[in-house]
Amino acid sequence: MGADIVNQAMSMGSMIQMAMESLVSPTITAVTTALFTAMFVGRKTEQKGLAGTKTTIFEEEIRTLLDNGRLSYREFNQIKNYLEVAEKADEFHKECGYDKVEPNTQYDIDWFIRFFDAASNVSNEDLQKIWAKLLAGETICKGCFSLRAIETLYNMSPDEARLFSEIADIVIDGRYIFYEMGSIGEEINKKYGFDVPSLRLLEEVGIVNALIAEAEDAIEPDECAGFQCGQYLLLVKSESSTALHYKMLLLTKVGEELYLAFHEEKDNYAYLYDLGKAMEKELNVKVGLYRITGYSDADIPQYDETVNLMDE
Repeated sequence: MGADIVNQAMSMGSMIQMAMESLVSPTITAVTTALFTAMFVGRKTEQKGLAGTKTTIFEEEIRTLLDNGRLSYREFNQIKNYLEVAEKADEFHKECGYDKVEPNTQYDIDWFIRFFDAASNVSNEDLQKIWAKLLAGETICKGCFSLRAIETLYNMSPDEARLFSEIADIVIDGRYIFYEMGSIGEEINKKYGFDVPSLRLLEEVGIVNALIAEAEDAIEPDECAGFQCGQYLLLVKSESSTALHYKMLLLTKVGEELYLAFHEEKDNYAYLYDLGKAMEKELNVKVGLYRITGYSDADIPQYDETVNLMDE
């Protein structure tokens, strides 16, 4: 029985070795190598193998650690889970471009150890994708995900994560959820999966602030107020001086961080379209909906004024 378990582990070890060899991003590879060196190879008397190469890491190293009882099978499965996350992070990194990494970045190994402790216990593929975005994001932009973000995500269930993934599609400007503007808001939000029970749940998770914030945008005839959701921009204009009073639910600091991992760019402007139609009907304003084509040097969204999606 013991031999069968070891043989099975060695077969999995070959898979893990292949996973390491498939990593393309030099940053993901370097971080993973350094992490495993610090956590596992140091248990052997001889410090070699993992720190020096990624092509012959696991077959001998894992067999020795397992045989000597210095690596538990739980830890072995953690390594496997982590590498599945690392492979997904490698894909995200590839999409962003390896040149986005600042040269000579000094990473905090303690952050990656905390990340490993959490992500290595996750086998759900959808959640692994979120963890992969954290790993890729942190290697591209050090400090963009806090330790509190790791803790919050670790404590989220698959259902809670699925809810936030859906809600992320209607987050405005990456930092708040539109709640109410006069009679506008409740029915539209319900249509897109955001109601009182989901609000309470996201409050408990630590994603959304419990207090409702209020804002006002003053609009002059030659000006407009804007609401950005993903790659689309809703612009509100008025023929006379007016003010838009509205209520919103702000994401917490952790919520803003995790939004970056949960949000997926989709070619879907249905939410802003419905919100714009309701504004035109209830507020007597003119609304335009445009696809963002780029950003200026001052990070101001650019768009084609001749293509107003509200006219469709």
